[in-house]
Amino acid sequence: MADVAAILLAAGFSHRMGRANKLLLEIDGVALLRRTAEILVSVPGLGVTAVVGHDAEQTGALLAGLDVQLTVNPNYAEGQRSSVFHGLSMAHEAPVSMVVPADLPLLCVDDCLALLDAHTGARTSAASATSADGTNGANNAAVTMPVRYRDGDMQRGNPVVLSRAARQDVVRGGVNLGCRGLIERRPDLVNVFESDSDGYFVDIDTPQSYRDVAG
Repeated sequence: MADVAAILLAAGFSHRMGRANKLLLEIDGVALLRRTAEILVSVPGLGVTAVVGHDAEQTGALLAGLDVQLTVNPNYAEGQRSSVFHGLSMAHEAPVSMVVPADLPLLCVDDCLALLDAHTGARTSAASATSADGTNGANNAAVTMPVRYRDGDMQRGNPVVLSRAARQDVVRGGVNLGCRGLIERRPDLVNVFESDSDGYFVDIDTPQSYRDVAG
């Protein structure tokens, strides 16, 4: 069993892109979906599961030859949350899960490693604090997410890392990772990882955002 179950979200319609499926668009000569998958399989200890749905045959074909498990979300038309649920349900007993939207054109291996290190460090600190004061800190740092601040506003990024307990809460419906109010609603769950790396914050949703990245 892999140390980290990486859930690669690749099932959406990409409506804002127009007719094109953004995951098929090329970044430096490589389709966006395959590029993101190649990054993930290069991270030691990751087991990668790609959740496909819309254009499943084409998106699945992009991953040929990579050490990636494919699963089709039958409810992909219900939106990304259903794909998060479906993918995390496939994570079984992995101690850590990482939810990765496929449309992160600048994400790199170092970004993934830094985020996982931040999650591990926060969990270790929480465990130490619990043993020191005798309180139950089991939920502390259950979710680690990258953030940065621009002009006083907080920007939330991706991927998001979850403990086993947090993954189980998502599967049970207790946590909605798609809700940007998670930090405000459940601060006890969240470890905020501050970083200015564009890899976490630049995604491709529209033709203009693709042109900005691809030149």
